[in-house]
Amino acid sequence: TTLAVMSKRKRVTTKDLLEATGVGQPTLYKWITKGILPPAERRVSSGTGDGVHARWPPGALARARWARKQRDAGLALDEIAALVERGEAPPVGPDAAD
Repeated sequence: TTLAVMSKRKRVTTKDLLEATGVGQPTLYKWITKGILPPAERRVSSGTGDGVHARWPPGALARARWARKQRDAGLALDEIAALVERGEAPPVGPDAAD
């Protein structure tokens, strides 16, 4: 496996996030607005005609699952965002894992 392929595997799609959490796109975008999830990177597909695809950084899947658990426990979006701000959420970024 090449490094480029491994790197692609670390990125999850919006569909992955939606399926893993059972939330809808409006909820996902509220999480982005509140800083619970980072914005996705947008990539134009090359030659497939599929248009623009969102790719999420490593850790986004774990963070989204965590956010769903917090919401299910009764926390409001602002409370979940405050936990993220205090560093009490799973990390998102190059060194994070899903």
